[in-house]
Amino acid sequence: MFDSYYEDGALTVPLTRFDNVNGLPLRSADLPVDFEVFVGDLDANHVLHAESDPGVDDIVITPTHAIPVWSGGQVVIAGTERRGPAGNGYLYEAQNGGTTGGSAPAFPEVLGATVDDNGITWKCTKRCVEPTNMKLAPTQGDLATAVAGAALSLGTQVVGGLAGAVSFWVRIEGVPDGVEGLNLSPTSNACVVDPV
Repeated sequence: MFDSYYEDGALTVPLTRFDNVNGLPLRSADLPVDFEVFVGDLDANHVLHAESDPGVDDIVITPTHAIPVWSGGQVVIAGTERRGPAGNGYLYEAQNGGTTGGSAPAFPEVLGATVDDNGITWKCTKRCVEPTNMKLAPTQGDLATAVAGAALSLGTQVVGGLAGAVSFWVRIEGVPDGVEGLNLSPTSNACVVDPV
C-alpha cells in the first residue's frame, strides 16, 4: 500500500495527518480551509498503480480517520489515541499502558473526563472530525461542487520523479466548534511498482 502525500511539489514535506498543514495546527475556527496535496515518488524508476489491477484500475484517494476506533483486547501504551465507539464524536488518550477490556467502557463525552478500561485510564481530549468534513477535488475550483467524504480518482498511474507528481485539492469544513486537530488522513488503493 502506498500512502505518501506531500505539502509541496518538490515532495520534501510529508503530510501524514491533516491536523497540521503548512506547519500550522488546524482548528475549527480556521475553517473552511483549502490546501493542495501532492502524490508522487522521488525515484523516477517507480510507478504508482492501483493494487487491484495495476495499470487498468484507477488509483483512488479516500478520506478516512487517522485514529482507529477503540477495540477490546488491544495492547496500548500511554499516549495512544482512539476514537470513541459508535462514532460518539470524541477522541481519547490513554494515560497509562495496558490491555483494553473485552467490552467498551462508557466513554465520557466531556472534555477532560476520564474512564477506566481494564486498568487503563482514557481521557477525553478532543472533539472528533468525520471523513464527511473533507472534500477532495482535482482543482481548487472543483471543491465547490465536490461531495464531502467522496473518493477521488487520480487515473491509472502516477510515474516517479518530480515531473510525474500529481496534486489534488482538499477542503475541510463543517467541523464542530472546539475541534483542535482534524485527525483525518487520505488512504489509497495504490502500491509502488518497480518497472522491469
